[in-house]
Formats: sequence, structure tokens, C-alpha cells
Amino acid sequence: FFGELSLLDGGPRTATARALDASSVLVLARDEFVEFLRGHPKAAMASLCVLGQRQREMLDRLRGIRNSNEAIDQMAQSATIWQKVADKIAEVSASQGFVMLHLIWFGLWMGYNAIKKDSAFDAYPFGLLTMIVSLEAIFLSIFVLVSANRAGEKDRVRADLDYQVNLKAHAEVMSLHRKIDRLESAIKGDSTDVPPARAVAGRE
Repeated sequence: FFGELSLLDGGPRTATARALDASSVLVLARDEFVEFLRGHPKAAMASLCVLGQRQREMLDRLRGIRNSNEAIDQMAQSATIWQKVADKIAEVSASQGFVMLHLIWFGLWMGYNAIKKDSAFDAYPFGLLTMIVSLEAIFLSIFVLVSANRAGEKDRVRADLDYQVNLKAHAEVMSLHRKIDRLESAIKGDSTDVPPARAVAGRE
């Protein structure tokens, strides 16, 4: 069931439902709902249980909201040595200094072996350099993948916390909407008791 809050407090409806298939819906007005509960106490208890479960789920979600930065810092502190090493290597390999170091290394290696052909320790086509770079690429790819998995976990935690914040904001906005509706109803109720001429003067 849904839309029960307006039947309990008499306020505007806050629930919206969409049927996926052809459905038959039973509708109760507030007076009929109250009479139904009086005649069926078990239904009243069942309704209260469902309301309590929904309220408990909402409170658990709101209480579980944490700062995303703090949650990620906790993940970093609980990381294993392997994960910390992978994160550090991935961070270093993505830096400008790492690229410049390899450019200088490759340039000196190939330049020396190209110039000193007689005493070259790795003549063209630089088989030793190719093997070293291939092994380095394999290990770097492993470390980068491990770090990427860690980054994915951090993004998932951040997205989950953002969802909880949005849920709380939605609940606060709906509460403000209900307050505005009650104020509007109260203002309209007061304006009906005022003589027409006085009400027009007040609006002006």
C-alpha cells in the first residue's frame, strides 16, 4: 500500500506510484480508512509495522551518511602493503618526471650503442632494451590495474555516500513542501474570513 500518510494526518499526498502491468487499485478516502482500521485492528497493526519498517530504513540511511573524504581515508589506512605499493607505483608512472626519465634513458641508451658500434653492449635493434622495456610494461600494467580497481572501489563508496546525501536532501525538501502547503492552506483559510473589500486592500 502507498499514500497512507495523507490518510493519517490529513495532509497532501507525498507518494507517487507507477504500475508496470495492468493493475486493479483499491482507493480509500480518509473517513473510510479510519472506519476500516477500527473494524480491522489486525490491519491497523500490519500498517503500523510497515510504517515502522519504512521509517527505520530511512533513519538507517540518514544516520549512515559520512564524509566521503573520511571514508576514502579509512580505506587508504586499511589497505594492504601490496595495494599501497601498487597505488604508489601507479602514481609515479603517471607523472611527468617518469616520462622524462624514460626519454633520457632511451635516448642515452640508443645513442651510445649507435655511436659506439664496436664496443656496444646492446647493438641495433637494441634487443636488451626491448626486453627490459617489455618486462617493465608488464609489471607496470599489473600495478596500474590493481590501482584502478582501488580507484573503482573509492568511486563506488563516493557514489553511495552522494546517494545518501541526495536522499536526505530529498527528505528535507519534501518536509519543506509539506510546511509550505500547510502555510498556504492556513493563509487561504484566514482570507475567507476577511471581508472582500478588506482582502483586496490587503493584496494591494
